[in-house]
Amino acid sequence: MLLLLAEKPRHGYALTNAFADLGLGDMDRPRIYRTLAELEVNGLVKVWDETSSTGHVRRVYSVTDLGHQSLSMAAEMIAHERGALDDFLERYRRVSSGSPRRARVQPTTLEPRAGPRMGDGRAGH
Repeated sequence: MLLLLAEKPRHGYALTNAFADLGLGDMDRPRIYRTLAELEVNGLVKVWDETSSTGHVRRVYSVTDLGHQSLSMAAEMIAHERGALDDFLERYRRVSSGSPRRARVQPTTLEPRAGPRMGDGRAGH
């Protein structure tokens, strides 16, 4: 969510479509608003009211400096974990290359497995 808000300030409803575009699964609106409230309490986002062209007041969220620091730390952890996964796959390729009975894994053939979907109570934010 911090990444989406770092890209541009958004109101909660706009985050619903943005999550779908990330390919991480659906995240229902109540969970989005609970998460936004938690991020605000923790000082990671700031919020202000903005009137839409139809006259409705929407709460718009953007990332604070502390939120950018948190996002940076998350990106570093992901990069580290990705490196470890790349190392694992390389070692697997070396082990499996000697046997015709073992499947060979190529980076282009690896597909992410379906995991917990955002908003189903099994995934973090």
